[in-house]
Amino acid sequence: MSFVDCAAKTDFTVILGSLSPALQSIWFVPHIVVYAIAYTLATGAVVLSVLAMLSKRKERLPHRFKTIDRLLLWSIVLLYSGMLIGAVWAKQIWGDFWLYDTKETWALITCVSMTITLLVRKQYVLRYKLATVCLLMSYIFLQMCWYGVNYLPKHWLNLHRYF
Repeated sequence: MSFVDCAAKTDFTVILGSLSPALQSIWFVPHIVVYAIAYTLATGAVVLSVLAMLSKRKERLPHRFKTIDRLLLWSIVLLYSGMLIGAVWAKQIWGDFWLYDTKETWALITCVSMTITLLVRKQYVLRYKLATVCLLMSYIFLQMCWYGVNYLPKHWLNLHRYF
């Protein structure tokens, strides 16, 4: 039996029914997909930035950083969109847009730090090392938002803990 056969015979209503009530929302999939794309673009920007700084061909830095700036800009747009979708979803589920949840707070820190990174990049156009350091710091915040909050002492009280 192939994977396609198994997938065709799977009763997805049973799978969706096993989710917690907060996850059985129309906002669940858009929220996750938007954040996944934003994280992917941010990862691409970080990887390209580090590779550009390690490159021996420094004359290509302006062209490479244009690409990095575009990736970072779209990542920021999607991060704020994901936060907006999450706020609408939170209002629907918990009755409030913002509850100072650990994940929400780190998502805001990530959005603000990436915005500052882009502003630094625009203000200091030829300071590539500074831009890379700022981007790496923002990416550390993103990793804290993605993984790190799960290891904080108060994680058991986190609204974003569904398992």
